[in-house]
Amino acid sequence: MGEVWEGHDRVIERRVAVKLLPHDRRDTSGAEVFFREARTAGGLSHAGVVTILDLGQDPGDGTLCLVMEFPAGRALDRVLREDGVPEVATAVDWVAQTAAALQAAHTAGVVHRDLKPANLMLTRDGRVRSSTSASPGTSRPRTSRARSSARWRTCRPSGSATTP
Repeated sequence: MGEVWEGHDRVIERRVAVKLLPHDRRDTSGAEVFFREARTAGGLSHAGVVTILDLGQDPGDGTLCLVMEFPAGRALDRVLREDGVPEVATAVDWVAQTAAALQAAHTAGVVHRDLKPANLMLTRDGRVRSSTSASPGTSRPRTSRARSSARWRTCRPSGSATTP
């Protein structure tokens, strides 16, 4: 998988999630697949799907980068661990929201390859949000170095981590 960092969009002045995926620059087919899938997922517009804002590749080491909106909330695995089992009606609502997001993704030809509570965010207003890859706080955070570009400045690792 990759590492998800909390970042800051310098142009629009907003918080973002930056997913970094190590990649060998010599493997052009892998980068092409990443970009094609990210562009397809970036075309999704659904309340239950985290919006992809940008993507790119570090010219130095080939690391692939996916920039997404940063939904305020907690990963669903953390919610379950900290708050316990929800009421049946609440659990059914979460499943229905997730199913609606997956239906929107599948209609657009996108398949979520790693659906699990750690990759679903429960926002403060009770909405379940998913990404086509991993949401902030679900991948092992990068702690050794930060990345920056003209637009994106990675601030710090996002939330608590779980192993993908």
